[in-house]
Amino acid sequence: MTPFDYSLCDQTVTLYRETGERWVIPNASLSAKITTPTEPYGKSMEKKFLLIIPGDHPLSPGDRVYAGIGPEETDWKTFVPALVPALFEVSFAKPCYWEGSLTHWEAGNRKETL
Repeated sequence: MTPFDYSLCDQTVTLYRETGERWVIPNASLSAKITTPTEPYGKSMEKKFLLIIPGDHPLSPGDRVYAGIGPEETDWKTFVPALVPALFEVSFAKPCYWEGSLTHWEAGNRKETL
């Protein structure tokens, strides 16, 4: 029994690993913010995100997350967030527990995300 309400985890995401593994996760919550701040040298793009996946689906830094059902096959070298608008790369991932039981995983690209 968990005190968490996962009713907002109603999005589908596709997870990719460099090893070629791919998972379609139908019960996730992906909150993303894409900005284009102006730098002294021009504009850049920042893609911040926070992903929550209920249950036990381990995530690791370096994994890539596609918002929705992503392609079945990809070329890892060109399937990058800078070239694919709906793609994000995980820089931190952590399992979350309640009373000793795993409840969900959280991942993102910055701890201060959103």
